[in-house]
Amino acid sequence: MNEELQTILGQFELGTVREIRPIASGLINASYFVEASSGDYILQRLGDVFNEETVQDMAKVTVHLTAKQVTTPSLISTTSGSIYTKDDVGHVWRIMTAMAGETFDTLETVQLAQEAGRVLAEFHLGMQDFDARQLNSPLKLHQTEDVLRAFMDVYDTLM
Repeated sequence: MNEELQTILGQFELGTVREIRPIASGLINASYFVEASSGDYILQRLGDVFNEETVQDMAKVTVHLTAKQVTTPSLISTTSGSIYTKDDVGHVWRIMTAMAGETFDTLETVQLAQEAGRVLAEFHLGMQDFDARQLNSPLKLHQTEDVLRAFMDVYDTLM
């Protein structure tokens, strides 16, 4: 494990880290699977498009989804109680619980596509009564009502 990852992981109480390995998929964040004595985690260095507000927004969303009994990862706090940390050059890092299952970069069967649709629908149903005005990030990736409204505006202009 390189020195930077040791420094970042040392800010979280994960117990003994047994293994850390890069996760090759993903386009924006640098992600690592961490196996520790306290459980399995995903460590991420957020891409430059994201900041601390992104992690704070994630915390609000995951609390909401958990209350709706939608399966979601949980953010792990640092030893000082923060839900993220920064490295020496200002990159934002977060750790969350790993969810059981597999990750696919492509959907090669109808069954995988159906399952992806089911999980996405579960997410959107869980978020339908979430007040997106409480979010700080200007990115509107998961603000269903706003995304749907923007889609319909474009659709209406094309039809």
